[in-house]
Amino acid sequence: MYFLRPTGPLPAPPAALRGTGRPFSDLFRRDLTSPGAAGPRQSTHSATFLTTAEKNYDSSSDGSGALAVALPGLWAGVEMRRKGERMALLEVDNVSVSFDAVKVLDQVSLKVERGAIACLLGPSGCGKTTLFHVVAGLSLPTAGRVLLDGRDITGVPGQLAYMLQKDLLLPEKTIVDNVSLPLVLRGVPAAKAREQALALFDTFGLSGTEHRWPAELSGGMRQRAALLRSYLFSQEFMLLDEPFSALDAFTKADLHAWFLDVADRFDTTALVVTHDIDEAIELADEIFVMRGAPQAGEPTRIVGSERIVCPRSERATFSLTEEFLEHKRRVLALLG
Repeated sequence: MYFLRPTGPLPAPPAALRGTGRPFSDLFRRDLTSPGAAGPRQSTHSATFLTTAEKNYDSSSDGSGALAVALPGLWAGVEMRRKGERMALLEVDNVSVSFDAVKVLDQVSLKVERGAIACLLGPSGCGKTTLFHVVAGLSLPTAGRVLLDGRDITGVPGQLAYMLQKDLLLPEKTIVDNVSLPLVLRGVPAAKAREQALALFDTFGLSGTEHRWPAELSGGMRQRAALLRSYLFSQEFMLLDEPFSALDAFTKADLHAWFLDVADRFDTTALVVTHDIDEAIELADEIFVMRGAPQAGEPTRIVGSERIVCPRSERATFSLTEEFLEHKRRVLALLG
């Protein structure tokens, strides 16, 4: 089965599918309309599934896989994709950043699928945090744009959760008040904000810390609190800037396993900055490799990406496999 996502109206109905002209009769249409509805809804956003016996399909002449489909009383441009594939939630489109005469980023593009964890990997000083500031809307790019679920959010702060390397918990507030702060800032009454936050304390491994002070918590527990605070700010997308770098190896391993479990349970989408190759392979569904030396006159670009296909439940022992080493060799080759 393929899912067809509407992308906009067409000016006139074609007689057949674009590409090689495969006829519409080869496909069988099932509208997702309300029971008893007389025909499809008159909207380009009506959801439609088409099934076909063949796995292949005719793509458009530009190779994009877009098809024009004839629907009675409705014409819509649609994109075809296999069932189970996910569309990009975040898109960075040809972003360049310059500071005076120094070009830091040069035409950086990437896409993060909904529900995926992507890692941005590169050496210190190459511009990873600069890119994060652009994605978070904290600074404007010299060129390019940032899209969230198709919406242009370039230069618009507050659209994504952004967790810095340090937890930045306020020392004068208890953990529950620290964690619920994003809800309070959005106008949720303090009591209600605490209630919503407390409902997630057990899931985030924070039970028993509700009324303790940040100074009383270990580094790992503080990071859990910071992650919960970020999650409550935006459940749609999280930007995590080296969230585990300050932790010792044992605590980091525990938090990696915990974070992957939480991400699975909540279908979290995240972009994580790291300069640790092993961490990137352990966490990511896809790694984007950045290379450049802006201060030496070489602007940073994304030189390639590496897809990691391994169930998250098996990531704890993934580093012991030959497949892990193969991923690492390819990433090292991209880093040069």
